[in-house]
Amino acid sequence: MLYYYNSKGELYAYCQDETTLYTFDGSPIGYFDNDSIFNFEGKHIGFYKEGQVWDHSGKVLLFTKYAKFGDGPLKPKKSLIPLKKLKGKIPLKKRKLMGTQKPLKHRKWSSIPPALAFLSA
Repeated sequence: MLYYYNSKGELYAYCQDETTLYTFDGSPIGYFDNDSIFNFEGKHIGFYKEGQVWDHSGKVLLFTKYAKFGDGPLKPKKSLIPLKKLKGKIPLKKRKLMGTQKPLKHRKWSSIPPALAFLSA
């Protein structure tokens, strides 16, 4: 099980099967395709590399316990892990929209809140 934290150290999502990303209310919000992350509408969210989710501008959207010190912004203290609700049904994956090329990494947090990033296009 891998947990994803936001810029405040709050838990935002988790992944149990290395494929699907869920929020703690059980909603499936996205999936991994190699090092890219998409929502189920086909919108490219960003890239997963070295324990962090990087947005299209090269800023960190989410981080995991595998985030490297010194790579990206300074990480906050992580919150406690809440109870998870039952997982919802995984929606059908729609055709992927064109992703972007990987940007240069920054040492800043993304200005896009994760909930907004995972909204449909």
